[in-house]
Amino acid sequence: MTHKLPRLKLKIPGYDVDLQCIHGKSLILADALSRDKQPKTKSDTEQEISIHVNLVKKSMPVSDDIWKTIAEETNTINGSIAH
Repeated sequence: MTHKLPRLKLKIPGYDVDLQCIHGKSLILADALSRDKQPKTKSDTEQEISIHVNLVKKSMPVSDDIWKTIAEETNTINGSIAH
């Protein structure tokens, strides 16, 4: 891997950089993430959206009636986009 460092340094001659090669085994988080080949499923994405929406709802002082109207309008918009 170290043969790539001099080439990288040639690509950025206007900067004073100190490049070091750090092996993947030393970067535990990056190593673990690079090995995670499990794709996100739709249910994971839907769950993340639900969590985000709930956080937004809790942080905004809006009545339940307004949230109901927002949900109905969102469904109307989504329905018209799908067709």
